Amino acid sequence: MGGGGSVIKSVFVQKCQRTRLEDEFQELVVGLARVCGWTVYHIPDSRKGTARGFPDLVIAKMNPSQVIVAELKKQKGIATKEQRNWINVFDDVFAFMDGSGSYIWKPSDAEEVWEILTSPPPSAHWLTAAFDDPGPFSTLLDEVRSLN
Repeated sequence: MGGGGSVIKSVFVQKCQRTRLEDEFQELVVGLARVCGWTVYHIPDSRKGTARGFPDLVIAKMNPSQVIVAELKKQKGIATKEQRNWINVFDDVFAFMDGSGSYIWKPSDAEEVWEILTSPPPSAHWLTAAFDDPGPFSTLLDEVRSLN
């Protein structure tokens, strides 16, 4: 990414690391994924369904085909046994799929989140699209705008 991308990355990482609630962290991850062309599905609360512990997010993209499943935690959060089991299942499923993976992410993993969701680099129009229709990414973009 060019110079502008490194500024946005820096703000993204700092904002993630300042989050205290899982929902705040999730909003940033989902926003980044959508801006980078991923389709995102959020599992509202797997504790209430039949698949206890299913990861919070399923994130998919075409060209190249990639699937990410992610369990998100606040910084001091700990994955349950059921959540770790699901991640292990997806680790096995994705073992031979380039660019796909399963993760347990905390705010301190923001740089890894950035690298995975922005690689391969999105098309050049992603930054313009983000500013035109930022959605949940708007608070991060407001902070970037204030740097100028």
